[in-house]
Amino acid sequence: MQNVASAATTSFASHSSAITALGRVVAALLTAVSWVFLSGLLLSNALANIVGRNAEFQADHRVVDMGFGRPLAMALRRAVAESGSDRPVTWQGRLETTHPPARTRVARIDALLRQRRDVP
Repeated sequence: MQNVASAATTSFASHSSAITALGRVVAALLTAVSWVFLSGLLLSNALANIVGRNAEFQADHRVVDMGFGRPLAMALRRAVAESGSDRPVTWQGRLETTHPPARTRVARIDALLRQRRDVP
């Protein structure tokens, strides 16, 4: 939209400085509106990723409750061994990931299993 407004201003309003200024203001407003929508889209994507990672941790907790924690942890360890470390380094990388790192999931599952063992 900004490009259309700029092109229209350049093509049709090159004779009048007032119309050129108005076209530039419209282009700037369209740019500001597009940034608002883009930031909303990026924010909603980051929130969806956070919710998805938490849901995966809750699913792991349910698996441990059902008695399948050890097989899941073994499968995740095998996935880590085959694919290497999948943990993002930067905060932006952490926001963009849709699943928690397998090593983190294994550590949490092991902690839940230890906790279950300690409870009489």
